[in-house]
Order: sequence, then C-alpha cells, then structure tokens
Amino acid sequence: MKLWGLMPDTLLYCALVEAYSQLGHAKEAERYIEDMENAGISLKIEIFISLIRGYGIIGHVKDAERIFQLMQLKLFYPERRSYSALMDAYTRDEDVEHAIQVFDNMISIGIEPTDKSLARLLIACEKKNMLAEAIETIEKLESKSLKFGTKTLISFREWLDKLGLDKETERLSKEISKRMYRKAFFLEQYSDVSATHSGL
Repeated sequence: MKLWGLMPDTLLYCALVEAYSQLGHAKEAERYIEDMENAGISLKIEIFISLIRGYGIIGHVKDAERIFQLMQLKLFYPERRSYSALMDAYTRDEDVEHAIQVFDNMISIGIEPTDKSLARLLIACEKKNMLAEAIETIEKLESKSLKFGTKTLISFREWLDKLGLDKETERLSKEISKRMYRKAFFLEQYSDVSATHSGL
C-alpha cells in the first residue's frame, strides 16, 4: 500500500493488531499504536481490546493490565469487552481472585460480563475448588438484575452435577431448556419472516 502511495487507515491497523494478537504476537502488535499516533491516525478502543486479549492468550497478565491502563490514559473508558478481556487474562492465568475483582468492578457500575468470559471464570473457580466464591459471583449478578448466558449456566450446572447437588442442577437444567426453546422459537420466527420478505 505504501509503495503505491496508499496510507493505511484505522480499519487496517485494527485488523493488523487483531491478527497479530490472535497469533500470540501481542508485543509486535503493540508497536502499531505508536505508528498510528505518528501518522496522525485515530486510535480505536478495539485495538486495546485486541491487545488485552492477545497478552492474555500468551499469559502476559502484567502486560494486559498495562494495556488496560494505557487505554484509559488515551481517554477510552472501560466497557463490557475490555473488562471481559482483562477478566479472561486473569482466568487464563488461574488468578481467580483478580478475575473476581474485575467482575466486581464491572457489576458495580452496571456492566455485565460476556457470557463466555463469565463461563471461563466459573471453570477457573471449579479448578481451584472455589464453589463459595462462584455462588457469590452468581448472586452478585442476580442482585444487580443482570442476566447470565447459556454458556455460564451450562458450566455451572456441570460443576454442580459433579458435586451431586441434584436440586440445583435440575433448576439450572430447566432454565437452560427454556432458553434453548426461546432461541429456537425466535430463530423459527425470523426464518418465516425472512422467507415472506424474500417472496415479495
């Protein structure tokens, strides 16, 4: 692109950072922040989220923390994806205590974690035999009237099933079945509507 006199834009830099981060090369990806600033190209929060995830993938939790702080220094306020990415970094490192701290920070301001990241947190709690902390996490979410997704429900149900907690497992199984039914129903309705419009 540069050879032909074409300047990379924000979208291209976001794609580069995401690709490097996904492949475990977060350190190489981070240098694009400086390149963008030197070129006067606007930064996007997606770049910081990709870097937090990237450092989490390779187990560099301190770097993930640093990027999270850098994001705020660049005046990007933490939101659902960035909080969840940092929480993921901690759970990958099996640092459940810090992951729960991030979770507490999120829900204190009314932000619910992604279903995938919360499910990973519960799995990390299971590995550390931290059932009380896991239950407290679920209760905190419910106390804020925030919802947890199907992946979270399934992870928690499987854990309780292993522990032989039949009543709670049955309750969660019913909740999962209801959610699956609702999802199938809405998908069917959407398919019918799409077919009707396509026939017009």
